[in-house]
Formats: sequence, C-alpha cells, structure tokens
Amino acid sequence: TEPSVSFGFVETVKKMRTKLLYKSSKDGDKVLLVTSTAKCEGKTTVAVNLALAMAQRKKKILLIEGDLRKTGLAELLGVTVPKGAGLGDNLGQQKKLESLVFQMEGSSLYLLTNNVSHTRSTEFLASKQFEAFLEKMKQEMDYIIIDGPSAKGRADAEVLARLADFSLLVVKQNS
Repeated sequence: TEPSVSFGFVETVKKMRTKLLYKSSKDGDKVLLVTSTAKCEGKTTVAVNLALAMAQRKKKILLIEGDLRKTGLAELLGVTVPKGAGLGDNLGQQKKLESLVFQMEGSSLYLLTNNVSHTRSTEFLASKQFEAFLEKMKQEMDYIIIDGPSAKGRADAEVLARLADFSLLVVKQNS
C-alpha cells in the first residue's frame, strides 16, 4: 500500500499470496506461521504485507502478533487498538480471545495485537485456550497469519508451528 515500495517487492508479495491461495485451495489449509531463525530478518514485514495483499482480494484475514515478548504490530500498521483489546493485558484472564480481535478500518483485515511484553508466553501459546481460539477463528476467517517470533533461543516458534498448517521461514538477504 506504500507508493515508495519497489515494484519487485510488491510483485514478490503478490507471488507469495498466489502460492498461498493455491496451496490453501488444494489442501484446505488456513493457518500460516511466518518465522525466521534469528531476529530482524523481516518476519513482520512479510507477515503484514502478505496479510494486506490477501485482504486486497477481499479475503477475511486474521493477523496475529504471535511474538508475545514484543509489541508494535498496531503501531506499524498505524491503527489504534480498541480499549481492552490488547492481548497482553488479557493473558491469564478468563476473557474470550475472540473479543480481543478487531477489524482494521476499511479492510477485511482483522488483528489480534499484543500490547504488553510477556516472559511466560510459551505457556499461553501452548494452552488449550489459545488452541481453541485458533479452531474457532478457522471457522470465521478465510486465513490466519501468525507473525511469529524467531526460532532461535525460544520454544514459542516451535509451539506455534505445531498449531499452524504450514510455515514460511524468512531469511534476510545476504546473511
């Protein structure tokens, strides 16, 4: 959506979107985990742009900020998180996770963002509550994209990989 982005980048994202849509239509898969080996390799950039590209096709997309030790997805997208909708504020409470999902204005993109860093994120991501939430969202959304943490040094990416139908490993160019 940014006019200054190169043609090559836009076409690469569209190519990923096309491959994802094809694979999904063939296999019925809905949940994609975007991860990398290390930090700062472009996971969020890829996840956000892929979600936006799929939303342009009028697909109902849920983008989850899956790295619960960081925040910033809402800020990157320039959206205001509705009061009480931050995932971090509600961990450990009995609030239904579906109630934390909000729609990005003028789009078919829905967000579940994090607003507080949590050091015990693995336990939450491996919980029955989060698994049940994903199952419910599979019924309501066309696709779910999880902007996951890097795999190095933490179990969170491994837990999310078990819940996802397929994964996309982002690798920084020339690294």
